[in-house]
Amino acid sequence: MKKITVDRSSFEDLRTMNCIYVDKTRYIYNLVKDQSSSYYFISRPRRYGKSLMCSTLYSLFEGKRELFKGLYIDSTDYSFEKYPVFHFNFSKLEVDSYDEFIESFQACIIEQATINGFTVERKAPGQMLLSILDSYDGKVVIIVDEYDYPILHSYK
Repeated sequence: MKKITVDRSSFEDLRTMNCIYVDKTRYIYNLVKDQSSSYYFISRPRRYGKSLMCSTLYSLFEGKRELFKGLYIDSTDYSFEKYPVFHFNFSKLEVDSYDEFIESFQACIIEQATINGFTVERKAPGQMLLSILDSYDGKVVIIVDEYDYPILHSYK
């Protein structure tokens, strides 16, 4: 019997802990197979599973096919190729000012770059990300979760 959970937003946890997961991989498959755009902004209301979607995309682009057994995407031609994945969750940044945000974001970029085998010099976050993209010949996946958190929690 599968468990119901409301306190987890990790796709890997849901799949390995035998929890109920509503299969949205048909939509993910259609999204990733569509080559008309390289950039997507997915917006949903609060508490509608954005973090779980980000976690699902992270597992997919990490090539963790075993987590997708029995789901729609596993029955398709999707290759489960592993990509460098930069996953930024801005809710983990404890900041009260723009300068603190920039400093924390730079640290996150350096951490994610190290995890993915890149080295990056500390400069403006956009320049840091562009230097990573420029140094890699293939595709790089960048996932940003809770992008509005620093704004909402530092507003005075």
